[in-house]
Amino acid sequence: SAADESADGREHDHGLMTRIGAHGREVLLPRGFPASVGAGYIPYSAWHAVHLVAGTMTGVLSMQGLLFAVGLGAGAIPLAGALNFVLKDGIGQLGGVLYAAFSSRSFDAQPKYHRYSSTLLLQLSTGLEVLAPLVPALFLPLASVANIGKNVAYLATGASRAQLNRAFAISENLGDVTGKATSQAISASLIGTGLGVALSSAIGSDATWVAFSAFLPLSALTVYAAARSSAHAVLTTFDQQRADLAFEPLLVASPAASPSLAAIAAPAAVAARESFLSRYRGDTGIDIDPALTHSDWNEIQAQPSSLDVFDAHKYIVHPRPDDSVALWFDVDATAPQVLRGYLHARALRASATALGERLRTWSDSEF
Repeated sequence: SAADESADGREHDHGLMTRIGAHGREVLLPRGFPASVGAGYIPYSAWHAVHLVAGTMTGVLSMQGLLFAVGLGAGAIPLAGALNFVLKDGIGQLGGVLYAAFSSRSFDAQPKYHRYSSTLLLQLSTGLEVLAPLVPALFLPLASVANIGKNVAYLATGASRAQLNRAFAISENLGDVTGKATSQAISASLIGTGLGVALSSAIGSDATWVAFSAFLPLSALTVYAAARSSAHAVLTTFDQQRADLAFEPLLVASPAASPSLAAIAAPAAVAARESFLSRYRGDTGIDIDPALTHSDWNEIQAQPSSLDVFDAHKYIVHPRPDDSVALWFDVDATAPQVLRGYLHARALRASATALGERLRTWSDSEF
């Protein structure tokens, strides 16, 4: 009957959608999801997808601007224009190499900050490319500066994303998480490319300011989505900010309180308070690995206990007359020794001397 045929059709459609959904999960989500990934994976991935879609659309607009600036709008690209296009890529890649040489050490420690700042840099560079048709005579310097910014941004984004993927790989499945993140990125970029091409076609070739007006909200959405995405990543490693946030409950406790590992803030609590929109300055009274002056060394030698700590724990902590604390680590210091040294320095900076002494005694036994 017609009713039976209608029911069979709905059942077939439901089965088809179920199979499509299953294949989609297999392609885009790590095996064993959700138990195989850390908390916050879905909102992180969703905002990352929005970030990529909007960012790809701005990329299409910037490519349109560069092509018009180099002469595509007037007909075939002349040889000089083609050479300029190649030169700006080479200059940009050189800038990326130089940046990596000086900044690679901080990618692991501050991945959220580098991801956010690289997104800002990428959007500034893309905006410069969108505006390039306004001054075609300055194509090479403008495009080169923009391409240096883009190469630096791509490098920083790729390096920082590795640590963010690691934060979600809780089942020894970093390769799977990274592979699915790549699948998600490609899917989002394809959507963004399609939408960007449609938007570019609608804008046309002689409307640079219209293109820039369309670029601005997309750029803002890209930056906002990157920040929202990173906020959901719970990092389990320490940098100075995360160490300060984790140890804060110990440092503000009553001097009579007994220090305990249970008082240290959990990674999720630290992530909820972590700020990455600007570089963290921390306690400016703690100087980590400064140049060792003659006066510092003479004062350290006058305190044999400092050298005993170095022999046992691979660090030297030295209070200075200006109430600052200098902290040096041996190159072979282990992670617990680095934590102990930093907590020791923070304890010396604690307002309550009794509390600082109790923390130093406690850290001796814990670390």
